[in-house]
Amino acid sequence: AMIEFGTTREAVYETAGLDWSTYWNLLCYGLLVPAIGCGVAASYQANDKSKRAEFYTYSVIGLILLGTSSFLIAGGESVRLNNSAMRILWQLIQATVAGGVLLGGCLLLFKKRAGIVLLHAGVLLLMSNEIVVYSLHDEANMVISEGETTNFVRDIRSSELAVIDHSDPKEDQQTVVPDKLLVKNADAETPISSEQLPFDIKVREFVKNADLKPRTKEDVNPADFGFGLTHTIEPMKPSSGMDSSADYAGAYIDLIDKKSGKKIHTLLVSALASQVDRRDTVKIGDKEYEVALRFKRNYKPYSIHLIDVRKDDYIGTSTPMNYSSEIRLVDKTRNEDRHIKIWMNNPLRFAGETFYQSGYQKLGDKEVTTLQVVTNEGWMIPYVACMIVAIGMLYQFALTLLRFLNRYASGRLSGMNESGEEDEHLGSTGYVTNYVPAVVLMVLCGYWLVSLSKVPDSAADEFNYYEFGKIPVVYDGRIKPIDTLARNTLRILSSRETIRTEPEYADSEEKSEGESKEAETILGTQWLLELASGSQKAFERPVIRIDNDEILSTLELDRRKSHRFSLEEIQPNIQELAKAAGEARELKEKSPESLSIYQRKLLDLEGKIGRVDLVTRSFVSPSFDLSSDKVTEQFMFALSEAKQLDAR
Repeated sequence: AMIEFGTTREAVYETAGLDWSTYWNLLCYGLLVPAIGCGVAASYQANDKSKRAEFYTYSVIGLILLGTSSFLIAGGESVRLNNSAMRILWQLIQATVAGGVLLGGCLLLFKKRAGIVLLHAGVLLLMSNEIVVYSLHDEANMVISEGETTNFVRDIRSSELAVIDHSDPKEDQQTVVPDKLLVKNADAETPISSEQLPFDIKVREFVKNADLKPRTKEDVNPADFGFGLTHTIEPMKPSSGMDSSADYAGAYIDLIDKKSGKKIHTLLVSALASQVDRRDTVKIGDKEYEVALRFKRNYKPYSIHLIDVRKDDYIGTSTPMNYSSEIRLVDKTRNEDRHIKIWMNNPLRFAGETFYQSGYQKLGDKEVTTLQVVTNEGWMIPYVACMIVAIGMLYQFALTLLRFLNRYASGRLSGMNESGEEDEHLGSTGYVTNYVPAVVLMVLCGYWLVSLSKVPDSAADEFNYYEFGKIPVVYDGRIKPIDTLARNTLRILSSRETIRTEPEYADSEEKSEGESKEAETILGTQWLLELASGSQKAFERPVIRIDNDEILSTLELDRRKSHRFSLEEIQPNIQELAKAAGEARELKEKSPESLSIYQRKLLDLEGKIGRVDLVTRSFVSPSFDLSSDKVTEQFMFALSEAKQLDAR
C-alpha cells in the first residue's frame, strides 16, 4: 500500500483530498496520540525500579509532545504554517512514514544494525539525487509582456533557426532547425534540406555568442538582404555557465532554391535581433516566410496571459525588493481557467512544473515579466533521503541512550559498586572533582553573557553614543539603527567593528624608552558621527585595512602591525591610486580573469574609499543661497547629486 500510494502523482503534487487547514489541525491534535501513548508506557514502568531509564525516557518524550501540541493548538492561526510550508510538511510526513516502514524491514534483516544500515541508505539516496537531477532536471523561462498571452517556454542554453509561415489566419506553420545541426553544417558544401522547408539552407558561418554592430565598409559581411545590410556580427566570448548571462548566437546563411539550386538571398540571423523583433521576411513563390534565429522553444498545452506585473523597490533606491505577476492560466486539456498571483518565494506549481518569479523589465511603455519554469521529477528525493537519515540516526541514538540508561540504572557505571551502591572512595571529594569545575565554568560564562548585554554607562557631560546608535536610518533601501550601519561599514573597511588607534610616540627617544600615549578604542557610532559632521578626526582614524605590499608602495606607506591606515595617510597619493584603479577597471571589463592580485586588491581598496565617500555624502544636506538669482541651477545641481548617490 505504501509503494502504491507513493508512486502516484497525487502523492507528490497534491494533498490527497484534504485542504491545508484540515491537515494542520490533524497534525496539532495528532501529536496528542503519541503523547498519551508515552504517558501510558511511562505509567507501566513507574513502579519497576529496574525500568527507571524507560520511565524517564517515556515521560520526557510525552511531555515534549504534549507541550508542542498545546502550543500549536493555543496559537491558532498565528503559528500556523503557510500553504507552501504545509506542502513541504506534507511531503516530510509521507517521507517519515516511508522511513518507518524501511526501518521495520531493516530490523527484520539486520537486527541491531538496522539504524546504521538505514542511515547509510539515506545518504546513498541523497547522493544518487545528483544523477536524477542531471538526467531529468530541466529549466526554461517564459517572457510575457503585459496584456499578452504565450504558450511556450524558452531554453536560453540552446538556439534554433525558425522558418515561419503566417499565411493561415488560424495558426502559424513553423519549421525549426536546431543549433546542433547548424553548427555541424557550418562551411559544409551540402546544404540543409528538408521537405518541410520551402528552401534549402547553407550555413556560411555560425557564431555561438555574437553581438551586433552597425555595418561599415571594412566589415566582411556576405549578407545581401534585410537586416544584414545595416548590421554585422561581432563574435563574443561564450559565457562560462557560472553566471546568469546567456549566449546570443548569430549566423550568415544562404537560402537556396530547391529546384534550381541557385542562391536566393544571404541573410544575417541573430538571436539578439530576434529579442527586439528584428527578423527578415523573404518571399518564395506566392508565400512570405519569416526567418529568425531564436532561443529554443518548447510549446505547452496551456497558455498564460499576463494581467499585471509589479516591481517593488527598497525605500529610496531602485534596488528591487519583490517582483510579482498576476496571470490567467488556461489549460483546456485539464479544464483549468483561473487567476493566479506569483511572487518571489511563492511559485506556482502546475502540471509537474514550477513557475518562479524570476525577473522584471520595462521596455518603453511595456512592462515585461520573466517566469522561470522548472521541471524536476526528482525534487522529492532530498526530502525523503533526509527523513530516512533522520530516522536511522534517531533509532541508533535511542538504542545507545537506552543501553546507557539501563547500565546506569543497574549500577554498572563508574561510581557504583557491585551491589549498586555508591562507591565509598568517591565521597565528597568525588563530587567536588566532578561538579565544582562545571559549576564555576557556568557561572563565569553567565557573567560574561550578562556583561555583554549590559547597557554602557555615560557621564552626564558626555555624548551618549549608545542612545545615538538607536536612531533608525535608511541605507541601501533597508531600515536599520545607526549602530548597525557603523558596525557594518567598519567591518567592510577594516574587518573590525571598532577602531583601535596606534600608540603615539612623541619622538624617537621616547619610543626607545617605551614612553607613549596609550592606544584607545573608538566605537563605530562615534566614528560615524565624526564622519557625518565633517570632523577632521574621522579622516585621522585608521579605518582602511591594506595588506598588499604593492599597494602600500603605490601609496608610499610603510607596513605596520595592524595593517590599518587613515584616509589622511592615503590622500597624498590618491591620484596615483585612482589612475591605477582606472586601468584595472578597463582590464576587468575586457578580461576579468586577467586581473592580477595587485589589481584585484586595488579595486577592493577603491571600493572601500568609495563607501566612505558615499556615507559621508549621505549625511550632507544641499545648501541654497536664496538671495541668488540662480536658485533653479542650485536645485538642479543638488538633484543631480542626489541621483548620483542613488545610482551608487
